[in-house]
Amino acid sequence: MDLEALGNFIRVKKPHVIVIGGESREALMIQEELKRLCVDISQEEQVPKIKVEIVDNQLAKVFANSIKGMVIPEFVLIMSSVLSALWKFTLVWSIF
Repeated sequence: MDLEALGNFIRVKKPHVIVIGGESREALMIQEELKRLCVDISQEEQVPKIKVEIVDNQLAKVFANSIKGMVIPEFVLIMSSVLSALWKFTLVWSIF
């Protein structure tokens, strides 16, 4: 993972949360790296702390393979999975 490029992207876009679609232990390691990066950015830029969350991507895969998930056929499966993971994350947070 190119942390420098990712750090620059985060500095420019200033997200409130970063969501990782996880189905392996690797997602936990990526989450820890991103948390450290976000803490550094928050301290350097003096911006609010950026949350880094992991969501189960099984629902994202089902949605991506559904008719609704294929609304834009140009999107490859991975993009549909990302979009549906964000959709699920938004639903989960709107419940709270």
